[in-house]
Amino acid sequence: MKARIRSVFFILCMFSSSGQAMELDCPESLKPRLPTLTLNQNVVIREGEKHSFGRILKRGENFPNLNDGPYVFILDRDQNLVFSERFPDFDEVAPVVTHRSLYRKLEEHLGTEPTLIALGEIHFDNGVISSVNNKAGTAFLPNEYLPELAAVLKERGLPITPETPIVPFDKVRPEHDTEHQIAAFRSKIERDPRLKALNEKLLDFRREAQKRFPRQDSPGMVHWEAFLESQTGPNNRFAFSSMADHERIFLGCFSLMETMNSRYRVIPTLNERLTPEELDYLISNLYRFEGSFLR
Repeated sequence: MKARIRSVFFILCMFSSSGQAMELDCPESLKPRLPTLTLNQNVVIREGEKHSFGRILKRGENFPNLNDGPYVFILDRDQNLVFSERFPDFDEVAPVVTHRSLYRKLEEHLGTEPTLIALGEIHFDNGVISSVNNKAGTAFLPNEYLPELAAVLKERGLPITPETPIVPFDKVRPEHDTEHQIAAFRSKIERDPRLKALNEKLLDFRREAQKRFPRQDSPGMVHWEAFLESQTGPNNRFAFSSMADHERIFLGCFSLMETMNSRYRVIPTLNERLTPEELDYLISNLYRFEGSFLR
């Protein structure tokens, strides 16, 4: 009899909605559990923040295929998931999507205040997820729930693998610039045909470098140390010991490309510090940096 009761209870748990399962805490539910979050009432509205934005995926709807770039997401108790690229357009007044932008979008859709259970950031790089984190100012999801957060996102179609870094908010690398400044750099590149062409060449080069020199601990990222110490570089490679100043300046920008938001500032910064001729020449000779640390 006890076995029969246990079986009936398990079936009831399985047929409960995902939101109900989280609230009732069915002991044999296979769904991960996340807490109800309290909104931070002291959040300061950021410069350049979109008021309401994002794509809403209702319960049962999965993530589409995502392009490279940074994304933000929120999830409410009823399994409504809202996400967006951090910089979805080139709006000069409000180019940045925040978690508050997503929250307002969902609030307008529901006609009531949503109850959040998860939020954070997703970074896609070279076609894979380079990191997922719980960094957000709108509400705080404790680090202890990161495994459950990853499980929920994977259930919703996000291609999380055992190698995907799930990064606690306090371990996320700080950016050099504010999000509004990042958006301004991005807009500057896209609106200048020359800078845009140079940036595309640089990113194409990085994609090829990542295939040959991948970081084993960071999916989608380049192991630049291995690139610079490679013994398969060209015979006419640049040598660090004899590099000209503009070549050393360029060399220092490789590491910036591994921070997704800082990547937008590489070409504009180099364009300010180098002559057009120096920058054009180096972009056309990127392959010569391979092995430049060899003696």
